[in-house]
Amino acid sequence: MNELILGFLIIAFAFTGLAIGLIFKNQPIKGSCGGIANLDSSGECQICGRTDPQSCNDWFLLLMINGHCDDRFKKIHEIFSEQLISGHELGCSVAIEYEGNEVVNLYGGYTNKLKSKVWTDDTLVNVWSVTKAVTGICISKIISDGLLDVNKNVDFYWPEYGKTKSDTKVIDVLTHRAGMFGFKDGFPDCNWTDWDTFVKTLESQTPYHEPGISQGYHALTFAWLVGEIFRRAEGRMVGDYFRDEIASPYNLDFHIGLPNYEHYRCADISFKRFDNLKPPLEFIKYIPDIFLFNDLKNLKKSIISRDFTYAFNGELFNRYDPNSSDWRKSQVPSANGHGTAASLAKL
Repeated sequence: MNELILGFLIIAFAFTGLAIGLIFKNQPIKGSCGGIANLDSSGECQICGRTDPQSCNDWFLLLMINGHCDDRFKKIHEIFSEQLISGHELGCSVAIEYEGNEVVNLYGGYTNKLKSKVWTDDTLVNVWSVTKAVTGICISKIISDGLLDVNKNVDFYWPEYGKTKSDTKVIDVLTHRAGMFGFKDGFPDCNWTDWDTFVKTLESQTPYHEPGISQGYHALTFAWLVGEIFRRAEGRMVGDYFRDEIASPYNLDFHIGLPNYEHYRCADISFKRFDNLKPPLEFIKYIPDIFLFNDLKNLKKSIISRDFTYAFNGELFNRYDPNSSDWRKSQVPSANGHGTAASLAKL
């Protein structure tokens, strides 16, 4: 059992990577020491004395880095600084705990494209699929408490699900082998907060593939599949459980379902349609099967079948984007956890 739990957590982390950051194309900073409007008649910046606008711009960004970094981890500070001035980050944060102590907690830059809000120590970030790892902790806890058996069929806990897929085990859902990585008829016509609509759509849908045979990343549907199993087994939504049993007792500033009064702390997301992305290792579809192990053959099949595009269908984001109140306050325990880097490091 412990191996199954560990395996699930490893899968969750492997797919996501624990990194917090917002990726934008950097724009010139207007105003104080932005390398644009502060040059005097000699060509020097009136604030930093530099003559090169880009150097002036970089100097100002470095001044915006706050927090602390243990000398043993100063390379992290260097990388963080380089990332912030690289032109790829508008704002970001990183935190590390080592042997029970917070040794790094750095943050800097801006939280919106207008550069009207600076990044602070309590800025919240939508961490996307890192949320799956947090959900995995909640799942592991109720498994440990005897509330969930991963080897039972899903319909033991969720009878309606078994009407179209009675042979799906809980472990298949947890390890992305349920064959339910997308909505066959497109996203339901609803808000992100309409939990029951998503659940009913998935419980009546047949799988794309036979459950338990091959993996296909359940980018978004993981939320309602795992989340509903969790709710049936434990009684609470994943976000409520995490708040009550983990976040509050351990003083973690991380939320799955962010209250409206906390939205002002969020860094904005510059969103790119996921279904326009290319799957990783796409080149593998050109390699003959004779040269591939079974797992790689399954990956090749998923790429050729375009499973990736179903899993990352982002059409509902056209109406309710990641910066909308609807998205932030909903519970989507596969993708919309909001938190600080420090709280994730502590967790």
